[in-house]
Amino acid sequence: MNQIVSLAKSAFLISLLAGASGNAFAGEWFLHKFGELRSYHGHFLNVCAKAGHGLCRSVQYRVPPGSDTFFGDASLSVVGTQAGADVIEVFVRTMPHPAPGPITLMLDSQPVLLRDDQWAEGTVATPNVAETFHISDAAMNARIISLMKSANTLRISYAGGKGGVRFSLRGFTAARRAIRQLLQTR
Repeated sequence: MNQIVSLAKSAFLISLLAGASGNAFAGEWFLHKFGELRSYHGHFLNVCAKAGHGLCRSVQYRVPPGSDTFFGDASLSVVGTQAGADVIEVFVRTMPHPAPGPITLMLDSQPVLLRDDQWAEGTVATPNVAETFHISDAAMNARIISLMKSANTLRISYAGGKGGVRFSLRGFTAARRAIRQLLQTR
């Protein structure tokens, strides 16, 4: 029985990788030259390390027209962790260091205020990354991710910020669904 399940999983991954040789269409998984399994969903890019066998994240980069930076001026990521939790990470190139609280997330017209004990500087894996913060409270991550699935936009502002940063949430639900389906095949 285990061999049948293993063969089914292998067949599924092979079918996902079959699109790797051509251009990727929205929602199709493809193997990137960096060895990551990737797929596009609206304004989000899914990236799964180790050809789909490592940790996965959904990310949106804000790259202004004419920008010469690879990562743009801001990014919003929902990152999977070894413990199986999802953590929201935000990068804003102009964010002061240390990051000033309080931080407010506006999901369409619904505000969510992050207390100082609900977020931390840096990424979940690397706390000393400047211009970046992550939501460290598991319940708050779950709440915001749930709200993101039904919202159109997410605006993030912080003390000292000049108007904050806005992200489109188009494709977010499809991106998270695609990762969940991939993880179920492992």
